[in-house]
Amino acid sequence: MGLTGSGKSTFINLFSEEKSIVGNTLESCTGRVDIFKCYDSHIGTFYLVDTPGFDDTYRSDTEILQDVAGWLSKMKGGNLLLTGILYLHKISDNRMSGSSMKNLRSFKKLCGAKAMSQVVLATTMWGITDRTTAKRHESDLTTTKDYWGSMIANGSKVFRQDRNEVSGREIIQYLIEQRYLNSDLKPLAIQTEMEQGKTLYETGAGQEMRSELAKLTEVYEAKLERLERNLQSAVREHDKAWQAELLKTRNEYQAIVQQAKEDKESLRKDHKALEKRLELNSGIDYKTWQKQHDERAVQIEKLKGEVKMLKQHVENEEKKNELKLQISEEKQKLATLRRRIEQAAPRCTVM
Repeated sequence: MGLTGSGKSTFINLFSEEKSIVGNTLESCTGRVDIFKCYDSHIGTFYLVDTPGFDDTYRSDTEILQDVAGWLSKMKGGNLLLTGILYLHKISDNRMSGSSMKNLRSFKKLCGAKAMSQVVLATTMWGITDRTTAKRHESDLTTTKDYWGSMIANGSKVFRQDRNEVSGREIIQYLIEQRYLNSDLKPLAIQTEMEQGKTLYETGAGQEMRSELAKLTEVYEAKLERLERNLQSAVREHDKAWQAELLKTRNEYQAIVQQAKEDKESLRKDHKALEKRLELNSGIDYKTWQKQHDERAVQIEKLKGEVKMLKQHVENEEKKNELKLQISEEKQKLATLRRRIEQAAPRCTVM
């Protein structure tokens, strides 16, 4: 996940044969949730899920949230949990913009504190940024509570995605290793909330979206009030050109307010409605993906069993070595004691 231009599609293309479209402008290229089958000679086969950011060029943040929530709900219903979540951020950004903060707040609500240990926060674009400046930006991100500080405190790990496949591989390997070490994967907060029967409107992420929509509505309603006053002045002054310009702007502002109200109402969907909406709009073959995932899950469980046996073997060997060391120490003590006894014994002189 991440804002438009943060490097999501570029990261996927490091490992996927089915290339994701990479944008060179401020327009977003990821329009829906997509699953990419990936391969790396050091890791094997794995899957990366690409999601549109909450600053999409053509779609509202509410639509994006519905798609992401619907996909996550469907995965949870199929007993499929994410191994990890990768959040990408351009280190070249010299400040956290309004879009960045909005995206980050939504991301935090989406995941929840309990799943933060499964999150990797990765910075990109190191190659186009002065090293000293980049390090300062990194420090701001990691030490500021409202940025990444609170997530790091809850177990999130920070990486630099600065060496293409090499650093990308390190990130994927870390997430996979964490899954082996911590078999109890946590569902994301929004998955748990929707499984409990909450509508998207009632979830933490939904509440955050409602708050943003309320702010947007308030701003544009205030603009409309000022515009109406200006329009009255234009009528009094018989300024037709000014009136036409103001009427056009009023229509634009009213459309924004109306869209915000509709977006707010569209959040009143439960997980079934969101999953149905996702199936209609998505090109993903979920049955095939589910089958491949189940096969992979069997392999993972087998590997977990082998790892457990190996750990037990190592522990047994360690105990044997400890016992051998104790016996060796006891033998040394016994030898020392015998020498002292011999030295203390009375000597016999023969004439």
